[in-house]
Amino acid sequence: MKRSLHPLGFLGLGGLLLSASWALAEPAPPADVPKPVGVLAGRPDTDPSAEPLGPRYENRAAGISFQPPAGTRQALSPNDGEVVEFVNEPKNWLLRVSKPTFPTPVPLKTIPNRNGKPETTGLLDYTVQELKRANPGAKLLRGDHDDIINVDSNYVGMIALRFSLGTQRWLRQQAILQVNDQLYYILNLTTPAGKINPGDDEDKLPPDPSEKAAVDAFAAVVDSIKIIDRAPIKEDQNQRLFRTRSLFLYWTSQKFDAIKLDRQFYRILHDGKDVGYSYVLEMQNDSKVPPVLGEMDVNPKLKFDPKKLSGVDDPGAIVYERTHTVDKDEKGQSRYVDVGSFKFMSFDRKRESWTRTLVTQVQTPAGPDETHSTEYAESKWETKLVPAPESGVLQKEDNALHHPPLMRPVDSHTLDVNVTAKGSTAQPLHLDLPPFYLPQAGQYLLPRLVVDKVFRGERTYLFASYIPETRDIRMRYVDVSDEQDVTFNGQRLRAMVVSERIGLEGSPTRHYVTSAGVYLGSEKKSTRLVMIPSDEASILKLWPDAKLTRPDQMKHPAPPPEGT
Repeated sequence: MKRSLHPLGFLGLGGLLLSASWALAEPAPPADVPKPVGVLAGRPDTDPSAEPLGPRYENRAAGISFQPPAGTRQALSPNDGEVVEFVNEPKNWLLRVSKPTFPTPVPLKTIPNRNGKPETTGLLDYTVQELKRANPGAKLLRGDHDDIINVDSNYVGMIALRFSLGTQRWLRQQAILQVNDQLYYILNLTTPAGKINPGDDEDKLPPDPSEKAAVDAFAAVVDSIKIIDRAPIKEDQNQRLFRTRSLFLYWTSQKFDAIKLDRQFYRILHDGKDVGYSYVLEMQNDSKVPPVLGEMDVNPKLKFDPKKLSGVDDPGAIVYERTHTVDKDEKGQSRYVDVGSFKFMSFDRKRESWTRTLVTQVQTPAGPDETHSTEYAESKWETKLVPAPESGVLQKEDNALHHPPLMRPVDSHTLDVNVTAKGSTAQPLHLDLPPFYLPQAGQYLLPRLVVDKVFRGERTYLFASYIPETRDIRMRYVDVSDEQDVTFNGQRLRAMVVSERIGLEGSPTRHYVTSAGVYLGSEKKSTRLVMIPSDEASILKLWPDAKLTRPDQMKHPAPPPEGT
């Protein structure tokens, strides 16, 4: 499935430690605060509960800032395609903010032609039509094609309607803020609607207090919107990408051989307590037998060709990782998670393949409940010839007498991902990749790949990475410090700090590496997870049943039967 957007439709060491953040609501005000008179509104003695808005929220990556309704808290993680969510459970309020972009210009207001008939349907009218189609019995309160206001220099289309879902009536308010014809922000506040008795005429009923509070709060939220100037962010991204392209030039066979660590063992700690381990093998995809495996010493007749491990003949790096962790689920039940991954990348990043198997077992009162999934993926960078009547050239092997089409070469970098899971199979993905895409094996090796004596001082980079948890491509920001004194895992060390985060606002994972490229460990303070190097004896002492086995050959999944 190739992801696209209809014009009007709506990790290695670091990956293990990456997670979402949580923001809490403000505490309730004390009950003895005196209620001010109108002329004192906004003074320090104002009753906080009377203020319709909470603290300002700012998302520099999305380019928007606003104040959510008072009493709401930021949700743990928004749905796909959304910027943020705010919820108020006692009131049953939900505010969702999204940022749709369109490949072709889409006006906010419908544009009529010379005869007065609609020529191009505006986003405001289109949204109203879709809401009516989804809720046939809904009552439109506002949403006329001329219902447009101004917030600073931006036009905002306003929509409000009541609808029923089961026995519950709801009030939905939408604000569609236009930045330009291809970029919009949509704020959607859903709150309970006022109750009515059978036979009542809604138009003759007095305003419901709860609805009035929701309308006032949403109007205040819209008035608080500020569009953030992303020019400095864009300039920073351009500088990061320039340094990333320079860095890629040093990713040669010699560089990977210099940082290769063969056999590695790591302890995983949470709040200082061991909660798991990780076992890693690193090798080059060549014809040499990795000395760590040693099978040839035991059995000289054994034929072992690491080149076949990846299933690809291109020279490159292989990373095999096996991780086991123990934690508690939301019900307090013990949960065991095992992840086995096999990653290959060519040195020039033009070929990649990986497999990743995840097994989760939860100890329930009825016995173990196990789920599992396997992911197989492949990325390729190819040069193809495409027709180009205006700028193409005639190919040498073509016969000019037959009037062949003019062609030009075009680079194509794509990723295909297939996932099978217990009881279900996810839809295959086919994604186009940018030139600064970082393969999975490169993500694991990244803390050591960015440390090089050629580069001095602090520096920053930007990569594009595939994230298995969200099944999409996201920006990976990497900052490298100069060598400095740091405190890590209770020890004072001399190290360079390699900080990486997913997205501009992501929570960072910090890796500690010496100037000589020796990895000292990683930590993610937001989740209180720490990973430190260890040895086989220590791992087996902590985890007697630890599975520290070498990788098998990477197996490609069989194609599905015809017609499925």
